[in-house]
Amino acid sequence: MNQTQAQKDWAARNQDYWKRYRQQHPAYVERNRDQQRERNDLRKLEGVAKMAPSADALSLDTGTYELRRIGCEVNANMASWIVAITVLSRGSGPPATAV
Repeated sequence: MNQTQAQKDWAARNQDYWKRYRQQHPAYVERNRDQQRERNDLRKLEGVAKMAPSADALSLDTGTYELRRIGCEVNANMASWIVAITVLSRGSGPPATAV
C-alpha cells in the first residue's frame, strides 16, 4: 500500500481526530488562531500575489532587463520574489506590458 492510500484509509477511520485534538489542546487552537490573524493582517497590508495578470498592468519599454532577487515573501499560495529591475538596453518598439 502506498503512503497516500494509507493516509486516506487512516483519515477515513479517524474522521473526528482533529476535532478531538482541538478539544484536548486549547493552546494549539489559540496559537493557530493568532497565526491566522497575523497572516490575514499581512494580506491586508501587502496584498496577495495572484497567478492572473493585474488589470492595471505596468507598462515597460521594450528592451533587455536584468531581474535581481532582493527578497522573498511567503504568502498563502507560494513564495514570491521581490526583484530589482535594471535596464540593460532599450529597444525601439512599442511598450511591452509586464504582468
